Amino acid sequence: MKPSKDKTFLDIASVLAKRGTCIRKQVGCVIVDELGQVLSTGYNGVARGLPHCNDKGKWITNPILLKEDGTYRRAEHWERPEVPTFPHKCAGADHDSGQGLEICEAIHAEQNALLQCADVQKIHTVYVTVSPCRHCMKLIMNTSAKRVVFLNEYSQSSKDLAEKAGIEWILFAE
Repeated sequence: MKPSKDKTFLDIASVLAKRGTCIRKQVGCVIVDELGQVLSTGYNGVARGLPHCNDKGKWITNPILLKEDGTYRRAEHWERPEVPTFPHKCAGADHDSGQGLEICEAIHAEQNALLQCADVQKIHTVYVTVSPCRHCMKLIMNTSAKRVVFLNEYSQSSKDLAEKAGIEWILFAE
């Protein structure tokens, strides 16, 4: 049986979420027009060009390392310790969901998708793996979006904002 558009786009958002580089939560987003054509996609992570919070390992600062056979070599890459560390995690990484957002360096999946969208006035539906936070919902409200469809509800719901703007707030259930 052919899956619904909602299921199809949420499946795509779920795959995109796997690219997210935030330690706390990985989120994916797909934005489509009224015809179901994809306008843009996004996932959460730090700004382009910055080291990712979930990069594992530690940087070797001493470029000369002793090898097991007693010879030396130059370190020019990441060394992976047996217990991985996250040397680039942002200050918000250790906070609970919904807390420390002002110090988290991740750009949200919805924000990235909106940045990639050539015309936000063509947006009909925003598909996201986790319902939008209040900041993202305010951005979505300033587009032509009619629906927000998601798989999981965020702890800090912005349903009230969606209702004020007349945007359908849909927790997907097969």
